[in-house]
Order: sequence, then structure tokens, then C-alpha cells
Amino acid sequence: MRRSDAALRVLAGAAAAAAVAAIFVGRGDRRADGGTASSAAAVARDDRVGALRAEVEDLRRRVAGLTHRVTATAPAAAPAPAPAAVRTDELAPEELAAASDVAARSLIARFDGAFARDAVDPDWSADAEQRIRGRLADATLQLQVDEVACRATLCRVSVRYASAEAREQGQDLLPSLVPWTSGGIIRLDEADPTRAVLYKARSVELLPAP
Repeated sequence: MRRSDAALRVLAGAAAAAAVAAIFVGRGDRRADGGTASSAAAVARDDRVGALRAEVEDLRRRVAGLTHRVTATAPAAAPAPAPAAVRTDELAPEELAAASDVAARSLIARFDGAFARDAVDPDWSADAEQRIRGRLADATLQLQVDEVACRATLCRVSVRYASAEAREQGQDLLPSLVPWTSGGIIRLDEADPTRAVLYKARSVELLPAP
């Protein structure tokens, strides 16, 4: 399957949060209505892309810091070069984990809230849902579709995979099953290891603002 979106994995391992699997930003100017972005829209898109990428880098730094602290404090199995000195004002591992978790949940809340406030677009929403369902039906993935809902600016797709392993292998393909180029997030259900929820914007310039 050709992927039209680049998924940026930002949280994993010891960082608390399996809550967000990835933030993704689409490449190109293909819009949900089939047109191309205007110059003004491209500027707005670039601003939103820049904001998302800044969030990605911030979360990556938090995770990298947590990984460094955990590695530096773990007992070594064999002699190794001494790790670089850790500044005393750095956060402890559990504090870094908590900060990453807060950032991830804030991002989820932003998309949840934007979707809840978004009105249905009678000229677009139903058609967009039908297109997504068509792509999901054609996909050779082990998943069950729980929900496909599109509003004026955001679509939400909730799926369940056959297993936790199938979710791990297939979650990054979810953005490409919504057939236009934009951005959004993939949220993993912490209570159900088979469930994933995708939020994808109608266009990058319509992503929820920080």
C-alpha cells in the first residue's frame, strides 16, 4: 500500500504514553475536495505543519531525556565509559514521564474537543465518510471498523485489530486509508490493546490550533 502521509512516531517505551502513537503531517497539496492548495492556504498549512513539528520535536526531546536518565541510572552489566554528567536541575525520570504524559493527553484533548465542537458539513461530511469506508473495505488489514465520522474540519476513524500485534504492525497505515493529504494524530486505546483511533483533518490548514 502506498502511503501518502509520513507518520512521525513520537512516544514509545518508558515514556508513559502509549496514549499517542504518532503525529502525522501529509506531503503534497492534494485536498479532501480534490483541488490544490492556494498560496494563502499553503502559508496557513506551513504554519500548522511548523507547529505540529515543533510539538513532535518537544516530545522527542522529553522521551530522549527520559531514556538517557533511565539508561544512566540502570546498573551496568559490564564496565562502560561514565555517562555525561547530569545537571541537578534536570527532571527525574518519573517527572519526565509525567511531563510527556501531560503533553500527550493535552494533544488528545485538543483533537477530542475540536471534533466535539465541529459541526457536520452537509455538502461534504457524508461523502467523505463514504470514501473512507470504501478505502477501509478495500484494505487488506486485520481490523474491524467501529466508527467513521466526519465533521466540517475533522474526521475520526475508530478501528479494532485482530490482536495487539496486528495493531502494532498496522497502525501507521491508518492515515493512508483516509484518501486525502493532511495531518492529524493516531491515538492508542490504553484499556484495549487492539483499538486505535485516527483523527485526520480535512486539510492541514484546518488542524486544531494549539
